[in-house]
Order: sequence, then C-alpha cells, then structure tokens
Amino acid sequence: MVFRVVFAGTPEFALPTFEALRKAHDVIAILTQPDRPKGRGQTKQPTPVARSARRAGFNVLTPTSLDDPDIIAALRELNPDFIVVAAYGLLFPETWLHLPNQCILNVHPSLLPRWRGASPIEYSLLTGDS
Repeated sequence: MVFRVVFAGTPEFALPTFEALRKAHDVIAILTQPDRPKGRGQTKQPTPVARSARRAGFNVLTPTSLDDPDIIAALRELNPDFIVVAAYGLLFPETWLHLPNQCILNVHPSLLPRWRGASPIEYSLLTGDS
C-alpha cells in the first residue's frame, strides 16, 4: 500500500529515511529548517534535506514556526496519511497530532526515552546498547 507522506527532517542523518520513503510512498512535501548562515562568510545555506529534496523536485516547506497558520493550512490541504519525522529539530505542537489521517511517526537513533536529546548515538555507543 502506498501512503501520502509528509517528511520532516533536517541533517544528513535524516537522508536515508527520506530516500527510503520516496522509494516506497508518495512523498507529498518536505518539512525542514530554514536556511542558516554557515562558513566563514556566514552565507545562508539550505539543510542537507532541503538540498536533496529540491534537487529531486520536491515541494520543500521551511517554516520559522510550527504554529504558523499558513503551514498548518498547507498541510491540511495536502491531506497526508502520515507525517514521518527524522531529526527535524523542533517539537511539534499538539495541534499537529491531528493533521495526518493516520499519525505522526518519529524515527529516532536510540532507545527512547533513555537517550533522548542531542547525543543519542554517542550515549548508546558509550553504554554498549545494541
């Protein structure tokens, strides 16, 4: 079964999840962080997910706030079955829980809630989790 999916992710870590989703489902939009200044010149650069998604021709949304009514309206109009999240970087407001027809799925690289936070992979390795 092919589902309509909105993918939310930001860093390189999120790219394998994005690639797997686009091969198996109808990815209808990408949600990622806005461009940020990087490097010596502090020029604004897109996130790895934004760069990859734009190169592949996807609709990329970069809201500065997840409470933005325009973003919420756009997602409602897209009518996704699922929102899949992999290292997006912001907490989703409770109002988002009812946007997809099914649910929001979070892909996380460690055991939750044990290794939540900024360094889940490192803590998993340091403690020998498998």
